[in-house]
Amino acid sequence: MPYAFEWTEDVALIKSVLAHPALYRYLHDDYAPPREEWEPVMGNSMVKYLTVRKDGEVIGMFHCGMHSAVEVEFHTSFFPKVWGKDVRAAAIAGIQWIWDNYPTVYRIIGRVLPSNRASVRYAEAIGMKAFGVDEKSFMFEGKLQDQIYFGMSRPEAV
Repeated sequence: MPYAFEWTEDVALIKSVLAHPALYRYLHDDYAPPREEWEPVMGNSMVKYLTVRKDGEVIGMFHCGMHSAVEVEFHTSFFPKVWGKDVRAAAIAGIQWIWDNYPTVYRIIGRVLPSNRASVRYAEAIGMKAFGVDEKSFMFEGKLQDQIYFGMSRPEAV
């Protein structure tokens, strides 16, 4: 398998991805602290960080909110150098990794701002389907923004 996945609690590694200058603005709302001051949530069993490696090198991370044993919310973050190359294949492989390693997980969801057309296309390209809109639920660039909920179910559960 060209991609490897591993849970991490390495704060420096988490920050290197989720507070990366090219990514941070799109991962957090207007009320988030400056990127240099941001700290990941640690010590909470419902929040996990899954590294994505290719050829031994970290290329990105899934920030996972464990809603329950059945549902996981994914937020994907990949370094700019792999944008348009490995991102879709790595995300699909990561989803399969979850299905293979967590038999109780039947649903993966995520949220995307409609104005982020690249993320909307990405969610659709990896097989997620829009299933709802959370209106005016995210403050971005000084305006309340809607969030589109995307999701996918374990294939054998469909």
